[in-house]
Amino acid sequence: MAGQGALGGAGWLRLARELDPFRATWRLFTNVRWAIGIIAFLALASLLGVVVAQVPAGVRGDAAAEVQWLAVQEDRFGFLTDPMNRVGLFDVFHARWFVYALGLLVVSVAVCTVSRFPSIWRAVTRPPKRVSDVYFASARHRFDYAPPAAGPGLEAVLRRRRYAVERYQEGDTLYLFADRFRFAQLATFVSHLALIVLLAAALVSRFGGFSSDVIMLSEGDSAPVFPEPTHPNQMQVQLLDAVGRFSPQGEPLEYRSELVIHQGGQEVKRCTTTVNSPCSYNGYRFHQAAYWGYGAGVQVRDLSSGNVVYRETEALSDTLPSPRVIVRDGDGDLLLDEALVLTDVLSSDEFNYYGRLV
Repeated sequence: MAGQGALGGAGWLRLARELDPFRATWRLFTNVRWAIGIIAFLALASLLGVVVAQVPAGVRGDAAAEVQWLAVQEDRFGFLTDPMNRVGLFDVFHARWFVYALGLLVVSVAVCTVSRFPSIWRAVTRPPKRVSDVYFASARHRFDYAPPAAGPGLEAVLRRRRYAVERYQEGDTLYLFADRFRFAQLATFVSHLALIVLLAAALVSRFGGFSSDVIMLSEGDSAPVFPEPTHPNQMQVQLLDAVGRFSPQGEPLEYRSELVIHQGGQEVKRCTTTVNSPCSYNGYRFHQAAYWGYGAGVQVRDLSSGNVVYRETEALSDTLPSPRVIVRDGDGDLLLDEALVLTDVLSSDEFNYYGRLV
């Protein structure tokens, strides 16, 4: 009781406010040094994500492929490979700590914006139009100039430059308040809001979004969207037609694909997708990612069962002519009819032909 009397009611109230966890958290997130620290941490992490080799998209999630990929990295990082993998340095932008740091930055920017809004709004709507003479003595930008009729002349110049001018006369002293573009102070909230939206979008994409690898399709083929056959939203995408238009100089003018989307064995959508206009269905978007005029269909079949175990369309960056070898016997019967491609070798007593991939 003696301690309470010495501290007093106001002191206890002040102490309770200082120990309030919400107040302490609010002060932390409105601290500029805290925000700068998070930004610096994210910048350093992003730099590591660029400098340090990152797990390829096709390897991520495949345990066996990741083990092989990490074995290759051991040649470069040695005994540090395993610790670096454990902390997520080989997959920085998907690491939980990176996502949590983004979340902290979103909260920090949002709290700073809310905290600053009342004072800036007051400065916009109710600026201090009359200040004491002490303010002018310590103002950063000031000068002394008092020719005859200086007040009216200065007021006229300010109005010509589209300032809103208000005058206050106190005895022999004339005070002028001039202001323009006062709503420009609110631009800081526009930039903060844009940053919040971008960071929030990254978080939503990380936890609730989905991004598939590029699906390579040739005309007439179809492929599942999700690698898991039992995915609840599984869809089949079929490419009906792929169109590429080019100028006489060979410059691309348009890439367009006609798609059909099937779900549950039923056609649910027909659409056209271009580079900047994706096809949308049930919350998913199908973008035109690329266009190749040439492709090769690869299919692997189990000879014992006849089932197709692998099928994919590979894009070809170019095509090359190759010789076609036809051999017949003296009766005209066909003995050989094949094209010479890649590293095949055709040998005879007079020459050797080596096919090569360019």
